[in-house]
Amino acid sequence: MQRIAKVMGKGKSLGLYHKDNPAIWKGNLEFHFGDPFKINKVRHHPAMPYKIIPTFYKLLMKQSSLSSYALRLLILTVARTNEILGARRDEFDLQERRWTVPEHRMKANREHKVPLSDEAIDIIQLRMRESNHELLFPSVIGKKHISNMAMLELMRRQTKPYNTFVPHGFRSSFRDWAAETGNYDQNVVEFCMAHKLHSRVEGAYMRSDLYYKRVEIMNDWEKLVVNG
Repeated sequence: MQRIAKVMGKGKSLGLYHKDNPAIWKGNLEFHFGDPFKINKVRHHPAMPYKIIPTFYKLLMKQSSLSSYALRLLILTVARTNEILGARRDEFDLQERRWTVPEHRMKANREHKVPLSDEAIDIIQLRMRESNHELLFPSVIGKKHISNMAMLELMRRQTKPYNTFVPHGFRSSFRDWAAETGNYDQNVVEFCMAHKLHSRVEGAYMRSDLYYKRVEIMNDWEKLVVNG
């Protein structure tokens, strides 16, 4: 509905269509269909309980596939799948212990600086030694990165209960851990996950990304993931 509305709206703006937009919701389709937010239930990604992540991480450390390295870095940085798969060598400043993801690769279209823990740096250095490709996790064929499904398929091949969870769920695992075990500022946790603040007023006044406070949280997260 939204895409059709945009197409019809574009047509009207160019003078190619002159009638009312048939796909507009408000004042039109809302009288014929039920509220979609009331019909569709929100389905959350299955998230691995943070207490069993250390055991799962040790299983990943025994593997040397690109997908296992990618999944380990995803867990440690709390990044989204596409951000990990598209990671490039020139985005990493290992001396400053920082990964800068450009805005065009971020969901919020805003540059995101990720503090890197010791374990994350070890993985990145290992990949840079193994390959001089511009992508950190390149596909064997062509110039693209490994498959979008690679990390998910890796998890599905694990034994229970690990095969019941998905890569994106580790972001929820991180949030649960931060809320239940640490006295962390909620805004700092949200920034770790590259989320915008819920309040527009709050966002307008808080211009800092709280980077140095995030360094502490990400190092604490690494201690849980690697050492339990």
